[in-house]
Amino acid sequence: MSSEVEKMSYDYKILIDGKLKKPVNGETMEVINQAKNKVAAVVPKCGEIDVNMAVEAAIKAKDGWRATYIGDRS
Repeated sequence: MSSEVEKMSYDYKILIDGKLKKPVNGETMEVINQAKNKVAAVVPKCGEIDVNMAVEAAIKAKDGWRATYIGDRS
């Protein structure tokens, strides 16, 4: 972790299937502001299992999403 960012005790979560969950690996990564070359944020670092769960949830939701009126998709 960068010395510019103080690591806080924070429960980083991801949104999959409408639910906030901890990433399986529990890891985080820094997002760098390229213009300033400084850490802009710390975010969950998802692994293959997290991605597969998200893809499965998206496939499951596809038909309902397609049938939802575009004005209601906010």
